[in-house]
Amino acid sequence: MAAPSIKRRMLVILLGIFAVVWMSVATITFMNVRREVRDVFDAQLAQAARVLATLVRDEVKELGEGGAIADDALSIQIHDLEPDFMFQVLLDDTVVMRSQSAPMAPIWDRPGYKSLEESGNRWRVLRYQAADNPAIIIVGGRRDERTRLVQSVAIEAMWPLLLALPVLALATLVGIRQALLPLRRVRDDIRRRTPEELRPVDTSTVPKEISRVIIALNALFARLVEALERERRFTSYAAHELRTPLAALKTQAHVALAARDDRQRQKAVEHIATGVERTAKLVEQLLTLARLDPPHAELRRDAVDLGAAVRDVAGGLRDTANTNNITLVVEVQDGAIIEGDHAAITILARNLIDNALRYTPAGGQVNVTVACADAAALLTVSDSGPGIPESERRAVFERFYRMVGNKAEGSGLGLSIVQRIVELHKATIDLANRPEGGLIVTVRFPLRKRK
Repeated sequence: MAAPSIKRRMLVILLGIFAVVWMSVATITFMNVRREVRDVFDAQLAQAARVLATLVRDEVKELGEGGAIADDALSIQIHDLEPDFMFQVLLDDTVVMRSQSAPMAPIWDRPGYKSLEESGNRWRVLRYQAADNPAIIIVGGRRDERTRLVQSVAIEAMWPLLLALPVLALATLVGIRQALLPLRRVRDDIRRRTPEELRPVDTSTVPKEISRVIIALNALFARLVEALERERRFTSYAAHELRTPLAALKTQAHVALAARDDRQRQKAVEHIATGVERTAKLVEQLLTLARLDPPHAELRRDAVDLGAAVRDVAGGLRDTANTNNITLVVEVQDGAIIEGDHAAITILARNLIDNALRYTPAGGQVNVTVACADAAALLTVSDSGPGIPESERRAVFERFYRMVGNKAEGSGLGLSIVQRIVELHKATIDLANRPEGGLIVTVRFPLRKRK
């Protein structure tokens, strides 16, 4: 199906309006012409009736005195009007004089005008009687002549309007083309661009009617630039982070191949296994971050028991805590039900607790609590590690950011993933250092409204 054309639509609408206006003007003109012609013909009939009344006054007086009226008295007067004109002169409702085209009986019995059919022809007749004349005059004219005159005048009046239609159509087409010229300029500007050219479209010459469309398009370009830049940075950082573990794996593989004894070979293989584990975790975090990035983020909105999710995650990390001689304390308050994606909440809790365990030295303690306060569910993770300087608390949420002097293993993606999940759940996150040393991370989720 062909795409709709604004130009064709405007042309059809305008020509339709012109056609309706033309038909209205033509109808009004025809009706006015018909009324004017009718008035002229009626006036002619009235004039003819008065003239006849004057001409037959003496003959009617003689007839009233017992005299005879001359049949040829008016024959010369009406000869040139036959057969489109007729008349009757009545005395006491008796026709005493008539034209050759008039019947013997009176054709109209009331004063005024009347349209009727006589002898197969349509007539417009007038019954008239002067105040000082006993004779009644009935005059009539053929309506066919009137119709021909109306048609002739109407056609003469319609020709200019009819000829104006194609002129209007051409002028309208040219006008529409000129009016749409800014659209064509915008189209040509966008068509000439390469995929890398995402600068805003100039709106200084854009018509007001499409300025909102261009503004929205420019906003889309800005989002695309931001997305492409984000993808470029992500790819660059990911390549940089993967290069180091892959190089280490390659080195250890060469060491294993070149090893001369089983002990050296076993040690190289252990290093390879550790490197593979780190790389797998980095790839998993990269995939998680990519899944949560707009516009790909598609989260479920279910009722999630925050306490139960945190308890499960902590249970899975308890072996890690025991291995590193770290005390993991979990306190969960029931009723912390939030609305969100269970998988994403699990990832958030795992990253926060894993970070706390990684930065807490042996013999330290990590406390994890879930509580409800002020229509919110609070997840708090505190550790006894080095904490984060206030000047770096904003930067730690950036991807691949690692604090200077940090010796803990990691890719710098954990808190970036946490922040993204927090944003998607309309939650807030706060970092603070403990007075006795260590970091406190507090995530505030809105409680799920009861239905």
